[in-house]
Amino acid sequence: MPRLVDSLELAGSRFIHLLVSDPLWKAVRDRADASQLTTRDVVVAALHQYLALDDAAFQTSTIGAMLDGVYHGDTTVGELREHGDLAIGTFDELDGEMIMVDGSTYRIDSECRAHPAAAERRTPFATVARWVPKHSVDIACGTDLNGLQSALDVLMSSHNYLYAVRAECRFRSIRVRSVAPQKPGTRLVEATRSQTVRDFDGREGTLVGFFTPAFLAHVGVPGLHLHFITKERDAGGHVLSLTIDQGTLMADETTHLSLALPDTDAFRHAELAVDEGELEVAETERGT
Repeated sequence: MPRLVDSLELAGSRFIHLLVSDPLWKAVRDRADASQLTTRDVVVAALHQYLALDDAAFQTSTIGAMLDGVYHGDTTVGELREHGDLAIGTFDELDGEMIMVDGSTYRIDSECRAHPAAAERRTPFATVARWVPKHSVDIACGTDLNGLQSALDVLMSSHNYLYAVRAECRFRSIRVRSVAPQKPGTRLVEATRSQTVRDFDGREGTLVGFFTPAFLAHVGVPGLHLHFITKERDAGGHVLSLTIDQGTLMADETTHLSLALPDTDAFRHAELAVDEGELEVAETERGT
């Protein structure tokens, strides 16, 4: 007998209602069980492949511009959403951290509280991709940030590609930060010295981020860059440290990167140089 699939969510905002045969439904379930993905993820991946959608990430501006204090962008949240449904970044004048999950975008304010972000809000720096998880692995109890990178290594075919990353976890502990709006020209390393740091113990939530290869260090944050939002979507921030009790790590290898550079005077005159030591301070707890 054909099977009714109701309320199958696609990209966080659309639903498909259709009848499928029992053999097709079994094939979907078998693939989901074998890959440890949801049936939604399997169907979305199949549609993505069949429709030949471009497997590309989109980024506005560069980490070099951020280090230089270029915090005014010309890309809106709505425009980002045209390029994908999973993203991290920040907002104009460094007004909080950005995280996009299933197409819903949130601003993490200076107290690490999460708020839905309006489509017209602008970003000076963000990376977005269409989330089609191709690989997954269970995360061992007690895994920290270094262990999470090791788990990701198992899923990666090479460190020379960009990877979109998502993890659904219960955390023994997780430490995050967010920053307050800054005056234009304030270097990122100075902005993060006054960051707010919060700890969340025993919470469930979502990690979203990207692994950027070392040769793109002047474009994005090299290595694994993660943002966090709680299961309730009420708090989060840029991840500084964590210990995971239980979770699943998923990854999507991306072979194309579309880069949009801001059409602003600040960007035109920025040095865009990346000091690796300065970047490490800005991106870690050393910034406090």
